[in-house]
Amino acid sequence: MANPLGEHGGLAGRLTVDVDSLDSAFPAGLVPLAAAALAGALVTALLFLFLPSAGPLYALLYAAALFLVPAGLVLLGRSLGRMSVDSSAGLMVPGAAPGQRTCLATAARRRQAWISAAGAAAIQVLAALAVLAVLRQGLEALGAGTVSSPILAGLLLACLGSFAALAAARPAARSSPARS
Repeated sequence: MANPLGEHGGLAGRLTVDVDSLDSAFPAGLVPLAAAALAGALVTALLFLFLPSAGPLYALLYAAALFLVPAGLVLLGRSLGRMSVDSSAGLMVPGAAPGQRTCLATAARRRQAWISAAGAAAIQVLAALAVLAVLRQGLEALGAGTVSSPILAGLLLACLGSFAALAAARPAARSSPARS
């Protein structure tokens, strides 16, 4: 005989599963983001030390990638939550046929993929702008003799690496257990 309270014992069981998943969600989501923020702060400090004219612009672009891109994705994803509810067992669409629920689920998955791609593209654009800004300021400083070419190359690689750390933090936050 099947459990009338559901697979996990009803509401209390589901709550326990949700709380248990949160135990690993915060470290899995926050640690990569904290590491990315630390990488950005270190690169900003290096830029202010060796190439002060590029520091503020890099910091602004990195902060936009760290804070504004996720905020924009949350705003874009709000309707995705409604689509997911619509597609799950017809909760919001009484009497919906299974084919209609499948169509809604497919649309929700497509929109989720589009939002994820838009976030990745935004981070790449911000990274390109930051590297170009550091390169431009670095070439001027190189011409003036205030920075050496190995230092400039290192600063450019550090800039690229910081945005790579930020991009690597996105999948960890997106695939945390609390989201499933």
